[in-house]
Amino acid sequence: MAGFVAIVGLVAGIAWGYTVFTDYRAQVDAFDRAQIPGAVTVTVERAGERVVYLEGRRDAIVPDLQFSVTGPDGSRIAVQDYAGNLRYDTSDGHVGRAVATFDATPGVYLIRVAGAAVPGAKLAVGEGVAVSSIAGVVGALFVIGGALSFALALTIVTAVQRTRNVGRR
Repeated sequence: MAGFVAIVGLVAGIAWGYTVFTDYRAQVDAFDRAQIPGAVTVTVERAGERVVYLEGRRDAIVPDLQFSVTGPDGSRIAVQDYAGNLRYDTSDGHVGRAVATFDATPGVYLIRVAGAAVPGAKLAVGEGVAVSSIAGVVGALFVIGGALSFALALTIVTAVQRTRNVGRR
């Protein structure tokens, strides 16, 4: 029984982890992108923070870039530097680095980026990838750890019970 619990927990945790990974990849692939310098139009369906990423080679130096965001009503939206170090890998082998954020409500936004061109680099805009990915990974690890812990406890309890039963004969 303990082996069954361990196997089911491992399979469930690995399946959940794989789902989190494929969802993360799909989210990154769906980002709106533009060349640098350049502009991109982003349609926001759900209100919340949007993150501006710079995608490029792993060893690329992040240049000084200037961002401007125009909201659905034509007004300028405040852009903040990204606080922290959020990175992701793209399917083409590049690295995305969070560089700025802005708050968005539903509508169409125009994001412009000015600055020196970086060969092969692109601007990407989308929701933050960290929160949903971290929660999914922690959940998958919790399922695996819980199943293995339960299987170990079940094994120990069974062994103790068998030892007691042998001593009574």
